Amino acid sequence: MQKAIIDLKYRGKKYSVLMEDGGDLQLAIYSRIFHPAAAYCPTSYFIIREGNLYTTCADAFRTGHVLRQDEDYAHTYSGLLNRMSTTIRFRRAELKNGIIEVGEGRSTEELDIFKNDENDFILPPKSGGCKSSSVYNDYVTFIDTE
Repeated sequence: MQKAIIDLKYRGKKYSVLMEDGGDLQLAIYSRIFHPAAAYCPTSYFIIREGNLYTTCADAFRTGHVLRQDEDYAHTYSGLLNRMSTTIRFRRAELKNGIIEVGEGRSTEELDIFKNDENDFILPPKSGGCKSSSVYNDYVTFIDTE
């Protein structure tokens, strides 16, 4: 019996873009969790409002929009999860040394994460030569405070 993951989303073009760019980390994690060791199961996003299914697994889904057809999704997921693990180890090492990188409004040259190879690490997005601000950055509260 073949397992497959279909992640239902109410709306959003961003999910197909994530898949197209190889940044669908959520599906990579789901695929790895819900399949036996050392394997991955096929995944997709189904956008309810559009009625569209987006996948990278043409052999598992007969209909829908197949993205990254020239890549093996298991290899892509493996690479993405390895980058995530490497990034987590890097950040934990920083925290162990008392380093917390806020990075709001700082040039990318000043931030250690951008000295790493993006083939091995998940780098935050850049905007105008600076790390993009994130709505999830709790440390913003403490900037310029005593």
